[in-house]
Amino acid sequence: MAITCFDIANQVFTNLNIDQVEETEFEAGKTKKMKHFNQYYNNTRQMILRDALWSFATAVEALSIIKDQPALADYQLVYRLPDDCLFARKIDKSKNGKPYEFKVVGKYLYCNVEQPVLIYTADITKEHLFDPTFVSALCHKIAALIAQSLKKDLELAAVEYQNYKNDIFTAQTQTQREAYEEPYHHSSIYNAMIS
Repeated sequence: MAITCFDIANQVFTNLNIDQVEETEFEAGKTKKMKHFNQYYNNTRQMILRDALWSFATAVEALSIIKDQPALADYQLVYRLPDDCLFARKIDKSKNGKPYEFKVVGKYLYCNVEQPVLIYTADITKEHLFDPTFVSALCHKIAALIAQSLKKDLELAAVEYQNYKNDIFTAQTQTQREAYEEPYHHSSIYNAMIS
């Protein structure tokens, strides 16, 4: 069964040991707990998307150059970020394996790479696409944020925040298992030894 925002709200309330909401209460959004949930949901979702490399939110796109945007001192080329770009992770590797440098300012990416391919975190808003670990992290983080105001319980807030951190660690571990990248060695001594 696909996860919904309604399911996420009720999991947050379960984490806080308070009554779940009915669908009509959720839709109306007028109760104190729903106002708190709605206040934090979108920003927290975006923060957690940035906090780890989630495979469901990772996108790859070739960028288009912008000719009428002034360049920066260290970067000669300017590209427009994709509309759904929440966090620019990296420009796909060069032939020598060294990561490319870049700078993001607003909706523009500045670099010295022609025709870059950007790996980025997309702003995923459709809950049915969320990874289960992401859902868990989101529920724990929102619960941690609203525990004090709804329950007046700092200890519960601390527990929920620790659960969130554990989920982020799990997500990072899962991401490492899903891919392999040849390490880049900066040391000329190391490079000479393996040659």
